[in-house]
Amino acid sequence: MKKTLLLATFALLITVLRAQPVLDQTAVGSIGSTFYLGVQDTFAPGFTIGNAGPNQTWDMSTLWVNGTDTVRFVDPAATANAADFPTANLGIDQASLGGTAYLLSSPTGLDLQGLVGDLLGTGDPLVIHQVPASRIAQFPFTYQNTFSNTSTIDVTVDASSFGIAFVDSARIKRISMRNLTSDGYGTLILPAGTNTNVLRVKEINDQNDSLWIHSFLGWSLFQDTVYTDSTFTWWNNTKGYYLAQAIYIGGVLNNLDYQDPVIVGRPEPIALAFQVYPNPAQDRLFIDTDGKAYSMQISDLQGRIVSTQRILGPHAELGVGQLQRGYYLYTLLDKNGMPKQSGKLLLTQ
Repeated sequence: MKKTLLLATFALLITVLRAQPVLDQTAVGSIGSTFYLGVQDTFAPGFTIGNAGPNQTWDMSTLWVNGTDTVRFVDPAATANAADFPTANLGIDQASLGGTAYLLSSPTGLDLQGLVGDLLGTGDPLVIHQVPASRIAQFPFTYQNTFSNTSTIDVTVDASSFGIAFVDSARIKRISMRNLTSDGYGTLILPAGTNTNVLRVKEINDQNDSLWIHSFLGWSLFQDTVYTDSTFTWWNNTKGYYLAQAIYIGGVLNNLDYQDPVIVGRPEPIALAFQVYPNPAQDRLFIDTDGKAYSMQISDLQGRIVSTQRILGPHAELGVGQLQRGYYLYTLLDKNGMPKQSGKLLLTQ
């Protein structure tokens, strides 16, 4: 009886071990691959990314599209800055980055060596090295595995065009202390389909950003910021890039990117997630949002825009006393100018 129980327990253990996905280098695609991402940055109340643990089903089939992104794997040797990253064997051109990331892909992991892009919007691309290289993924990697990485970027730029009197240069230094753990595995359901043998990786990033400015007085510390962000990334060995990635800033879900080979522009569900009151209104209008940046556009019934005001913070107050009394249409627009909510507004004496 004891022997039978022991064999059954051993068989169950083997089954559990086999069920756990193990990431390897095949999780990273090859040069020439292109990936299309849907981006959602506004979430309905109560939305959650799901639980940690074994044999999870993360159902994200109702994600919509606030924006899109494109990722292309390129040969770093064929790029203009190949000499700055001579050991890189994989480059990533990402539309949202506006430049190229340089990586080393190996059987033991995926390491970000640095990137090149016009990150300050000055028209001049910056070459930024990660010292040491920042490990993005470790192989082999499975449930409850963990690793940590500390990396620094330190770059000095011409600040004469920044419009700050007597300042000619700026130095930007970022120290990132990253801890990554696989906190779950199972099935991930996205709008484009179901993905099995998926591993979720949780990252906690403690970051220190420092900014120095240089003037005729020499160098001085202008700003020093310490904060913690967290990221959840879903991977498997078949899609060549992460399946989905949720980024939290200050404990708030900021955006969720996910693979979608054919972005179809699924509309955001119509829901009165934000409160606009009182309605009817007199001189003041109050708007409760999720705290992100929006603008309130008010139009007359002929569609002519009569007022546009920015909304900052979760509780905003707008003046409407300057408008003639009567019916209007209002539209809340996000930072990209996309409508989030609309309705009819009555102004009374």
